[in-house]
This record gives sequence, C-alpha cells and structure tokens, in this order.
Amino acid sequence: MQPQYYYEGAVANGLTRKPIDYGLYVFEIKEIDGKIYIVLNNFPGRQNGLAVLNRKFDTFEVLGHYNEPNDLKLSESAVNQLPDGSWMAICRTESGSLNYAFTTSANGRVWTKADHRKFVPNGTNSKPPFDKFKGIYYLGWQESTKVNGAFRSVFNIDVSPDGIHWERKYRFESEALFNTRAL
Repeated sequence: MQPQYYYEGAVANGLTRKPIDYGLYVFEIKEIDGKIYIVLNNFPGRQNGLAVLNRKFDTFEVLGHYNEPNDLKLSESAVNQLPDGSWMAICRTESGSLNYAFTTSANGRVWTKADHRKFVPNGTNSKPPFDKFKGIYYLGWQESTKVNGAFRSVFNIDVSPDGIHWERKYRFESEALFNTRAL
C-alpha cells in the first residue's frame, strides 16, 4: 500500500493535514461475519481508516476514513461492528483535553465527526482496546487521573450489550505506568 493513495483518500474525506510518507500501520485485525477487517492508522499524519482484507490475504480495500474534526488529531483507534450492523470507533486524541473521541458509521464508509461521550469523562492519549466476546462489548480506556503522579496509572474496562449503554466493570489503579498495549 502506498501512503500517497491512503492520504489522497483521506483528503477526499475531509483530512486537512499535510501528507506524511511514513508511519502507516495495520492497527487491528478482526474477523466479523466471515470478513477480515483492518483498522489502519498513520500516527504521524493522524489518519484513520477501516479496510477489508481480500480472501487471498494479499490486498485490502479501504472502506472509509474517519479523521474529523481535524483539530482533535485522532489516531490509534479501535473499531467494532454494533448489533444493528453499524460501526463505532473509539479514537485516541492528541489535542485539547486528550480525552477519547467516538465516531460512528452506518456502513463503514461514511463516518460522523468524532465527539466525546459522557461515559468516558476523563480519558488520556493511549490506544483503547474495543472488543466483543460472546455478545458483550469490552472497552478499555486509560484515565487522565494520576496515582502518585504516575502517567497512565488508572485503566478502566467498561462493558455493553449494544455499544450504546455502558457499565464500568473494572477499574485498575497502579502507582506505576499501567501499559494497555500489553493487554
């Protein structure tokens, strides 16, 4: 995949930042209804997209880009399909309060402008896990709260049957960095 084409697709879908020709990552891989979906991210360029992998596992099609609003500098997202067939992404942000932002799509192609949600009131910039097991959605997110001054020292896991109504299931506090990438 050429970053140029990924960038051009993102610009056609509202991205206003300058092109970056490095830093393109396959961030998540999920099988849903027999298809392999890939979450793409260009961290330095703050580009995000949802793609589907072909059956030979050698090419993929970018279905949609979600980067707006550009001032939030969205990155490192996690995506899942909701029970009604729509999609939701939770995105790390690199500006403002650094709280996570959410975007949705009816078809994986056209996405809403990302916004903050009340059930995640004080997140900080870290990659969020967002998975589904046995019909329950699990969302992990890092709080901006610091225990004894330690960055990323509070981590929450919220659960939901539908991706809309969330309940706090676990809250982990550590006096040291709690790195969610190890989960």
